[in-house]
Amino acid sequence: MIRELDTAHNNVENEVIVNELKDAMNEAINNLPPKRRRIFTLVRYENLSYSVISKRLGVSKKTIESQMTKAQKSIRNYLQLHYRYGIIIFLVTL
Repeated sequence: MIRELDTAHNNVENEVIVNELKDAMNEAINNLPPKRRRIFTLVRYENLSYSVISKRLGVSKKTIESQMTKAQKSIRNYLQLHYRYGIIIFLVTL
């Protein structure tokens, strides 16, 4: 019985942590400049290649690479400042 309660408590605790992590990540992404956020979303959530995105947005592939680097750095910095597990969150999402 105690083991079952511990397991249930851990499941609820884990769910709370996961929800906090998702919220923190969404906040970090929402704080990106609009163009950078769009590029990050296309790469990470729509799984589009840099080439496809560069054609779709009419910018060079280098611009996409640069914007992704800046987005990742901004998200990492935001999470480090605003959330205790910032690095872990960001690395898990890559």
